[in-house]
Amino acid sequence: KMIEIYDEVEFDEVTFENENIEEVQADYVIFRDTTLKNVNFIDVTLNKVEFIHTHFINCDLSNINLENAAIHYCTFTNCKLVGTHITEASIREVIFKTCQCDYATLGGSKMKDISFDGCRMEQTGLNNCKLTKVTFKECQMANAEFGDTKLSGIDLSSCCIEGIRVKLEDLKGVKLTPMQALEFSKRLGIVIV
Repeated sequence: KMIEIYDEVEFDEVTFENENIEEVQADYVIFRDTTLKNVNFIDVTLNKVEFIHTHFINCDLSNINLENAAIHYCTFTNCKLVGTHITEASIREVIFKTCQCDYATLGGSKMKDISFDGCRMEQTGLNNCKLTKVTFKECQMANAEFGDTKLSGIDLSSCCIEGIRVKLEDLKGVKLTPMQALEFSKRLGIVIV
C-alpha cells in the first residue's frame, strides 16, 4: 500500500518499510516515533514538516525539499540526502551516520547537538547556520560552504576539508590539524619558511 501524505496528516508510532513516497507536496506533516526503512522519497516537498523521534535507515531523501522543517531527536543511518534542501530548519539532537549528503543545502538552519559521523558532505551548503554542539567526525567535506557560519568550538580535525569555503573571521575557535591550519594560512598570504 502507498503511504498517503497530505496537509496536516500525522504519523505516530508507525514503521514504513520498502516504500516509495512519490510526487507529494504537503504542509505541516508530522512523523512522531516513526521508523522509515528502505523508503525512497521521489519528487517530494514537505514544508514545515516535523520529524520527532524518527529513525531513517537506508532511506533515499535526495533532492527533496524540507524547508522550515523541525527535525528533533532523530537518526539518519546510511541514508542518501544528496541535494536535499533542509533550509531554515530547526535541527536538534540528530545523528547522521554514514550518510551521503553531497550538495545538500542546510542554509539558515539552527543546529544543536548534532553529530555527523562518517558522512560524505562534499559541496554541502551550510551557509548562515547557527551551530551549537555540532560534531563532524571523519567526514568528507571537500568544497563545503560555510558562508556566514561561525565555526567556533567546531572540531574539523578528523575531516577532509580541502577547498571548503568559509570567511576567515568565522574560523576563530575552530579546531584543525597542523596541516589544515597550514592550508588556511596560505589563504591569508602567510609564507611559512
